[in-house]
Amino acid sequence: MIRFERRDNRVAATSIGHAGLAVAGDDFDYRIIDAVVSPLLGKGTLFKSIDKILPIPQHYHASFARWHQLAMFKTPAHIRELERLERASLSPDKIAKFLDVIRNDWGFNIYRAVSDTKVKLSAAQRADFVLKLGDIDIEREVSRADFERWIAHDIQRIEETVDDLLDVEGCGSTISTACSSPAAVRSFRRCAVSSRRGLAPTGWRMAKTSSRSRSASP
Repeated sequence: MIRFERRDNRVAATSIGHAGLAVAGDDFDYRIIDAVVSPLLGKGTLFKSIDKILPIPQHYHASFARWHQLAMFKTPAHIRELERLERASLSPDKIAKFLDVIRNDWGFNIYRAVSDTKVKLSAAQRADFVLKLGDIDIEREVSRADFERWIAHDIQRIEETVDDLLDVEGCGSTISTACSSPAAVRSFRRCAVSSRRGLAPTGWRMAKTSSRSRSASP
């Protein structure tokens, strides 16, 4: 948190506090993947193990939380395990597509499609998510309301971190006094949150979030 003050003919900046939270752009990208892409790649499907019907292990699709983690599955041992799951799966076509993602290193391509969708949502209430990779063909409309719902828990954590920082540094009352209405205070917090998710609310310029910054200050 930085305070800007005008001193004579210049503006001075003073650091007055900071806080960190391990939530950034990749987390929001993952929410889109988890809702739109993963179900078509086998997430939530079942496979037969001897005389039991079991869910596909969650850790495979959880790896989409960081696109580069998918590369860790591109080993002979993991490929063989996924091939066994494909043979035992009740939805083998979906597991086959997940295998294609691993074999062809398509994780980055998926994240790029997600990023394009987020950019479109910064200027519109709805956007088309389009992904065409081999046999994977996804076209789905995503609304800003969908996105807000998927990341609601992450946003709540960020808001709580911002509020805690304001309280600790004793800035809550200063902001309330400087702003003309409660709505303006909410806008301040909303802007701080938007800068972390890489999607600007209507009327704000889009803030670019670095997925490499894992503990940036609000």
